[in-house]
Amino acid sequence: MNVKKSLVYLTYTLSLLILLASVSKAHAYFEQMMSETFGSSWIIYILILYIPVGIYLGLPRLIIAFNQSGKWKINVHKLVLTGFPLLYLTFYPLYPYSHQPPFNQLPSFMFYLVADLRYSIITSIITGFVLVDSFHKKSEPSECEKAR
Repeated sequence: MNVKKSLVYLTYTLSLLILLASVSKAHAYFEQMMSETFGSSWIIYILILYIPVGIYLGLPRLIIAFNQSGKWKINVHKLVLTGFPLLYLTFYPLYPYSHQPPFNQLPSFMFYLVADLRYSIITSIITGFVLVDSFHKKSEPSECEKAR
């Protein structure tokens, strides 16, 4: 067993646990502020709070890509067709507080699902992961491959 690799994963796991504890504490604070001030504006902070968790989960792949050679590419299809709809669903609980939703109402079977704040937290984490996972490096073809 490689000791250096084990220490890297242990450090990554401990950092993730610290991040989750911090996010959980901040979430509890924002919920307390919502109950004390009767203000719904604190929801946006709760929703944004979980995006860094998804970004952190995608960091190992991004770090591996940094060490590879090649040009950075963005998977636009993944970002647009997965990231933006998830971002929309993440902030869907805020739309009742605005005067008009940005798009038509969701079908009723989805409305009950996305109206729950827990669902938005999950989509927030996935959105952060998709954001990071959309960046990758495409390796340059070697001289032999260029000659073909």
